Amino acid sequence: MNITKRPVRATVLLGLACGISFVPATMLFACMVSWSTAFCLTIWVYLVIYGAFLARWAGKSFASSIFPLLIPFPFIVWGNPEMSFMMMSLIILSWVRSGICFTDLPYRRLGVEVMLSMGGGALVAFFASGSPASWALGVWMFFLIQALYFILIGDKLIAETGEPVDPFDLARRGAERILASEDS
Repeated sequence: MNITKRPVRATVLLGLACGISFVPATMLFACMVSWSTAFCLTIWVYLVIYGAFLARWAGKSFASSIFPLLIPFPFIVWGNPEMSFMMMSLIILSWVRSGICFTDLPYRRLGVEVMLSMGGGALVAFFASGSPASWALGVWMFFLIQALYFILIGDKLIAETGEPVDPFDLARRGAERILASEDS
């Protein structure tokens, strides 16, 4: 059986799963540690899970991204404010995705990373009012924004992996090329 990689769909579904499980996971961790630490620990677990997905999609070993994913953990233990932990997590996500997993076209990827990571983080910070339910929706919104990475860099990702192309994606790209040629 030949399985195609669909990182956009998987990112959206992973984000939905993380959003749904955010409140229960945070409450579970809050039974053992403070609420602030539980919040950061939950976000860190989601970062590690997403890092594993990224490594798999890129055909890299998860071991190559373990070191960067462990960097935010001391911020949780030392009790730094959530904002510094969140900024560190955004930087680590960008490092894992564009520095370890998908490494070609560095300048284009840098622009996309800055736009998606900082823009996604800013949107979540703006819209998540502090209640657990709004943070759960914020987590899902962040993953929805991160799925744009594979849309903006998608053609190059498929060329890198050598995986069969989803017929719907192939038709979409063909239609986009036709529309782009009509605009010229």
